[in-house]
Amino acid sequence: MAKAQAMAAPIYSGRGLADAMEAGMLDAQRNHALRQIMVGCMAGRGYSMTPVTVQP
Repeated sequence: MAKAQAMAAPIYSGRGLADAMEAGMLDAQRNHALRQIMVGCMAGRGYSMTPVTVQP
């Protein structure tokens, strides 16, 4: 399912606030799907992802 979300059509937003909010939500879903694909691919090769916090 993650691959299907990642390969979805480009996101276009209309002129209204609701359209921009919907485009933002779809973009967030796509980014999450891409991250899931990356984590799965790396895990299949023996790697794991560890979150890193960068201090300013």
